Amino acid sequence: MVARPSTSTPVVGVPAYFYPWPGGSDWWQLRDLTREAIVIINPASGPGAAVDHNYEAALADLRRPPVRVLGYVDDAYGETQADAIRHQAAVYAARYAVDGIFLDRTRGDALAHRRLAPLCADLHQAGLRVALNPGQPEVDPRHLAIADHVVLFEGDLPTYRATRFPGWIHLHDRTTVWHLVHDVPQAALLEVAHLAGERHVGVLLATDRGMPQPWAALPGYWPEQPELGTPPVE
Repeated sequence: MVARPSTSTPVVGVPAYFYPWPGGSDWWQLRDLTREAIVIINPASGPGAAVDHNYEAALADLRRPPVRVLGYVDDAYGETQADAIRHQAAVYAARYAVDGIFLDRTRGDALAHRRLAPLCADLHQAGLRVALNPGQPEVDPRHLAIADHVVLFEGDLPTYRATRFPGWIHLHDRTTVWHLVHDVPQAALLEVAHLAGERHVGVLLATDRGMPQPWAALPGYWPEQPELGTPPVE
């Protein structure tokens, strides 16, 4: 199958793994989002032991119709019990009225699909959206049928350039496909946008930050990026 670049600008998808200190510059900039976006909150590798009022205040400023908020839950490559995930999802919903759950470090194989399918169905039944993060494209294609979003790439720019993506991705709605690319200099933003367009990406974030914590702050060039954070497809 020949990849055709997308003509639409991807939704910006931000792992906001930084604390919402009152007046903090990163959360202040997120408040200025005026286009469709997804923001992941992560109070304590999960919802934490109690309500965090700084998160409450930050989300009150952030939440508008174009912005969806997902709560971070660590699947630990299948080691987290499904009931524990359901519980954390319920806590997020009760405390922060999240729109959905971002299930990090999920496995991508067929065995994982059998475990994740009923879990995703339960979360959807509870009114929550679901994003899965295997972080690489070699996954059971059925993952894209059970979740609202699947992160099919999380890594640095050289790896992004070299990664091959299966053609079946183009059979799915592009809004399902999410890529996270770090170590991207500002000069390479349009290259990443073009590659994302070829790869049928509907949700994207590129950052100049690097390991070990590329999502601990917004990209250094965030204010200068077109469309508030997402480079346009050429």
